[in-house]
Amino acid sequence: MTAEFDIFRISHPEPSKVSFPIGVATSRATEYSDTFYFEKFEKQFSYPFKNFDLKGGQFSDFMPSDVAHFLCSDRFRALIDENWGAEDRYEWFTVDVHNAADVRPYHVLHILRDPDILDVERSKFAGPSLVVPAFKNLLGRNIFSPPNYAGEVVFVRDSVKRRFASAKLSGVEFRKVRAGAD
Repeated sequence: MTAEFDIFRISHPEPSKVSFPIGVATSRATEYSDTFYFEKFEKQFSYPFKNFDLKGGQFSDFMPSDVAHFLCSDRFRALIDENWGAEDRYEWFTVDVHNAADVRPYHVLHILRDPDILDVERSKFAGPSLVVPAFKNLLGRNIFSPPNYAGEVVFVRDSVKRRFASAKLSGVEFRKVRAGAD
């Protein structure tokens, strides 16, 4: 018998839903290779972006970036580390986010590829883009990403979502996507 549960995507809130303007971490990298990025992002590698500039707002626990990576404050990283499932596989890259008065460490979440969690038959696609995911084989997984997304798009079980929501993290919104099964 399989257990069913709700799944939520971690995302950034609409600007009208936050009490302060959330900044965007903009990479200082001068060269960027899509080929390098996509070839390497499915497995462990050395993270190419080390410094970001904060533009247009304030620091938040979940920071949007111009390279679409999952940037977490120390507080958000600690919560993620406390809630991993036995089968979750991930690594962190630490970067610096600078504004005019401060430099803060942030952590880029890199979820290592697990191709067997996406139920392709039940998922909905628009061309090659995943629009509505359906998951399978989630036993032991609490925080996960579909194949080829490696942490750019992160999903959590409902139990983890409740813990994250109770921490009142800034810059975080949860969107229910679909029920999943172990």
